[in-house]
Formats: sequence, C-alpha cells, structure tokens
Amino acid sequence: MIYAPVGRSFKVRMQKLNGEHVRASWYNLRDGLVQTIGDFSNIGERTFTPPNPGELVDWVLVLDDVSRNYPPPGTPLK
Repeated sequence: MIYAPVGRSFKVRMQKLNGEHVRASWYNLRDGLVQTIGDFSNIGERTFTPPNPGELVDWVLVLDDVSRNYPPPGTPLK
C-alpha cells in the first residue's frame, strides 16, 4: 500500500513487490470506495496518478499479488 496525500503522479519500483503480476486499485479514504485500475507486470517502474488532482485528497494505492486472489480493498473479512 502507498499513501498518496496529494493528487500528483508518482513512480513505483514494481520489482520490489512480490508476484509476477500485480493488481492495482485506488482506495478512497474519505468514502471507502475502490477503483480497480488493472493488472500489471511486476517489472521496471510504473507511474501512478491518483484519481483526483489537488491537495489533501487522501488516496491509498493498493498493489496486490494477482496469484494470491485477494478480495478488493475494503472488503470486510469473514
């Protein structure tokens, strides 16, 4: 998880993460909604841009190993 307090692009070194492919989602701390943005190869650097530009927007980029088949961020555990 990467906390993004402002709506500016940033780079992630994908090879630092586990798994061959990573599922990326934006989690909105203000309302708990999730926006899945896709699956990506876990190589090189990738630029991510929060959904809203500006200051004090509070997003969390969640990067999960696709092979682990985790539920979407914010899903209650049973």
